[in-house]
Amino acid sequence: VFNAKHYSEVIRLGGGLSRPLFESGNFQARLGIGRLVENAAARTNNRRVQMIELIDTIGWSQIELGDLDHGASAVEHGMKIAAELNDPFYLSKGSRHLGVIQRNA
Repeated sequence: VFNAKHYSEVIRLGGGLSRPLFESGNFQARLGIGRLVENAAARTNNRRVQMIELIDTIGWSQIELGDLDHGASAVEHGMKIAAELNDPFYLSKGSRHLGVIQRNA
């Protein structure tokens, strides 16, 4: 679907898998799908979806997998978008994720 440039389908299908993968603890699969969704969102200029994927799916999955540096980088990128969108919820959520990294570092 991604290679065929059906980006809206990637976003729709991938977004629906994020929560079940989180709940099952399958962070590696969640990370891979999140990267596809984030890329599709970036290609379609869907900044809201891109922000959510960077903070929640990619960043948090990397944190859970112990890749704190890459997790922080993804969260910070998502927070820049959240600031552009003036989204206090995701700014707060991103700050909380960064706090977990600091606690675990």
